[in-house]
Amino acid sequence: MLRGLVKLISHMDGLQRPPDMATLRRLLSEADVTPADMKVACKFNDVSYARTELAKSTWYQLLVICWRGGQSSPIHDHFGSLCGVRVVDGIATETLFKETRPGFVKPLATHQYEKHSVCVTSDRDIHVVTNDQPKQDLITLHLYTPPLKMNFYEVDGRFDAS
Repeated sequence: MLRGLVKLISHMDGLQRPPDMATLRRLLSEADVTPADMKVACKFNDVSYARTELAKSTWYQLLVICWRGGQSSPIHDHFGSLCGVRVVDGIATETLFKETRPGFVKPLATHQYEKHSVCVTSDRDIHVVTNDQPKQDLITLHLYTPPLKMNFYEVDGRFDAS
């Protein structure tokens, strides 16, 4: 419910330092947020995923990201920020990567997260988030601490997947 979002923002606004990964996971797991709560902030785009900032301070940044079927983020890390994602509606697919040489990566593993699932990644994790469901929208709530900075990567063409 909207109270879950207000409670999350109030907690984050009271921080004196960034929370650790376990706290980030707990906060997002306890955040009772529904698609209806996100209705005003959700802005879908037919070309790429759409991000809307809900709140921000020195210690965190809270975004809602809306994805049409087939849309994905670029391959990225979080360069000094922990990232927690709660799936509000739909199914998110996360692919993790390993750096093969500066700026290039190879895929390691893929995970799917259904509605209400929470995923927390460290600043050194390299991943891509995708909505692989062609006819279903995806809404995710992202909590970065401290606010987001990213490095971008490309799949290593020298990597042979066979």
